Amino acid sequence: MEKKLEQIIRNIIIKEFNLKNSVEKNLSTQNVENWDSFGHLQLIISIEKYFKINLDQKLVIQMMDEKSINKILKKIIK
Repeated sequence: MEKKLEQIIRNIIIKEFNLKNSVEKNLSTQNVENWDSFGHLQLIISIEKYFKINLDQKLVIQMMDEKSINKILKKIIK
């Protein structure tokens, strides 16, 4: 289930930022060109819609890369 969740999150990020099957190990604000504040908001909305959850602002601020998104969502989605 863990790997499936990671793949779902990666696919959401790839779709949201129109990436071409990125090979980066940890997609983040540092290596995704359009991942700015507006892009981040759009990404969070997509994640919330997909998983039917509402994320707390404190968590949203921490979710600045694929690794942290995975870590946070694994705790929320069981």
